[in-house]
Amino acid sequence: MIILKEQIDQAFELFDRGCLVEAEELYNKCLSKIETPNSNEYTQVLHGLGYVKAGLKKFDEARSHYKELITIALSKKDKVNHFIAVHQLGMVERMAENYDESLNIFQLEAKLLKDYKIDSLISWSANYYEQGYVILKMGNIESAQQFMDQSLQCARRSEDAMSIGCAYRGFGEIYQAKGDSLSAKQSFHNAKEAFKRANDNIAIQEIDKLLSKK
Repeated sequence: MIILKEQIDQAFELFDRGCLVEAEELYNKCLSKIETPNSNEYTQVLHGLGYVKAGLKKFDEARSHYKELITIALSKKDKVNHFIAVHQLGMVERMAENYDESLNIFQLEAKLLKDYKIDSLISWSANYYEQGYVILKMGNIESAQQFMDQSLQCARRSEDAMSIGCAYRGFGEIYQAKGDSLSAKQSFHNAKEAFKRANDNIAIQEIDKLLSKK
């Protein structure tokens, strides 16, 4: 069991470094060793595989993993893992550019957060960010900015560097869509500083790519 835990941790480290194919292989090996479906190790690996499959644009497989996680969470009456899996499913649809479906899922997540009385500022910040980002992709800049402002407010109150970085990144893309290059540049700079505090090198690289856009 200790070896399995180490391999799961190693698979996540591979994913975190952007080595998606290697992470996928190791997660699959871990999954083959788990004899008890619905165990903590099983759900942990499914979460990891969902991230990896989405990153590899294997969206059908990613959907399948998160839908299974939703089913498991509901069977256990596990409120936290329920809304987390719903959030991840929304991210898969957003990455697949199915924006209408993605927005519906994030709106469902917001309802779950209210119904389950989840007061985590980080969770609310993430939900507001995703709703704002999807709405931006759908072309409604003003509504997107309102959601992104709510995301940033929650992020600041939480003092979570990752959440703050995501919200500022969202504002950067909103200002780019508005043609306000100065505000976009400042927002991306703020995002980059937050991601440095979070030690997220991949997010920093993504900001550099956004800054290079004309």
